[in-house]
Amino acid sequence: MKRNYSYYTVWMLLLVLLCSITITRRWERSVIVWDVKHYYLYLPALFIEKDVRLTFIDTKADFYQDKVWDYKTTKGQRIIKMSGGLAFLYAPFFFIAHGIAHLIPSLGPPNGYSPVYSIGLQLSLLFYAGIALWYSRKLLIAFDFSERVVVLTLVILVLGTNFYYYAFVEVMPHVYNAALCALFTWYVFQYNKTKTFQYLWYAGIAIGCISWIRPTNALWILLFLLYPASSGKEVLSHLRFWMLPRREWIPLVLPLMVCMGIQGAYWYTVTGSPLYWSYEGERFFFLHPHVVEGLVGFRKGWWVYTPCMFVACIGMFRLVQQEPKWRIAFVTLIPLYLYITFSWWNWWYGGSLSARPLVDIYPWFALGLASSLSWIESARTIGRLYVGRAVLLFFTLYGLFYTVQYEREILHWDSMTYAAWKKGWGLLHLTEEYQNAWERPDEVHQRIYGWERPIEERK
Repeated sequence: MKRNYSYYTVWMLLLVLLCSITITRRWERSVIVWDVKHYYLYLPALFIEKDVRLTFIDTKADFYQDKVWDYKTTKGQRIIKMSGGLAFLYAPFFFIAHGIAHLIPSLGPPNGYSPVYSIGLQLSLLFYAGIALWYSRKLLIAFDFSERVVVLTLVILVLGTNFYYYAFVEVMPHVYNAALCALFTWYVFQYNKTKTFQYLWYAGIAIGCISWIRPTNALWILLFLLYPASSGKEVLSHLRFWMLPRREWIPLVLPLMVCMGIQGAYWYTVTGSPLYWSYEGERFFFLHPHVVEGLVGFRKGWWVYTPCMFVACIGMFRLVQQEPKWRIAFVTLIPLYLYITFSWWNWWYGGSLSARPLVDIYPWFALGLASSLSWIESARTIGRLYVGRAVLLFFTLYGLFYTVQYEREILHWDSMTYAAWKKGWGLLHLTEEYQNAWERPDEVHQRIYGWERPIEERK
């Protein structure tokens, strides 16, 4: 294969995503639903209603009743639950849609919620998915994977995982975070390779936006602190080096401070305090993590509904053996990320396909997937080559099938069980037997104690 095949693969995959957006026409039903209501609310509040205190929700109750959550502080102040980082990434596409709505009134009123705004948000998904794929491709090439392996990795990553669904249907933060993850990783790599100061600014902007969208993702700064140390002795030396005041900290920390400062200014305007825990009544249960259920449980198990990522995890073991400079960083960061992700009280993350928060770090797992593919493609025996290819093809089609099921609202968003998984296999329409096998999560008990009661104790 020629080196530029992966370049065209990125564009072909984006065309597939664009066709998927066009065919499903999800904008006709609006994509500003569920969590997106509050990720997005900053934009109409600030640029249309010009009221970040959200008093317009009361004065225009008929219009906003189904467009926002009725979320208030303990003092009764209306507040946007989610932080504003995702709205910042939405903003260019919001402004374009807003301008079009003013220029072409037939497309809908310029109120922030007509279909043209949903189209703008879905196109923002396409844009950031392109960044995620483009910089993942650059990382794969930098790791010296063959062009064939890079092409196959990108195709499997998109079509065989839940990345596909979150790259064309729901404008949730995951593909946006995947783009920032790819950017941050690439520029950390480039800085360590070339010591070019400007790469630190790019990495700093990426980590600032990542933290603004999802504060727990600030832990990704460990990638900068641990790479390229390959042993405990090198880690200590590296950390001692960065413990001293250095100008290199400015481009890494300043964007983070700016992003947190903007969020703090909003909280101060609404609550009188620059720090506010907007997820009132929700927390992490670090003594009751649900990592096993998150990986292999039938409600949302990552490896159950996205088995290509199981192959990627196996490949990560091979990768860190072959790339010692990345070993400490990945062996530290990935388990820590899984632990924190599945320690959240709602470890299944509400309505979602597979373990949606893990899409955020798919650029890292793309390296593991490529490592497994490289091992298969370098096989000296026909058995390993064809069995490996057959397994990956099956896993890719399996993941694609669940994307279709979920988009058609057949795969349940939070109530799957082992019995439902068995009865739902191959279904493209709902049956009563399949629906009877669903089991609603015990959210109230889970929120308070961090674990669920057995089904027979809930009645």
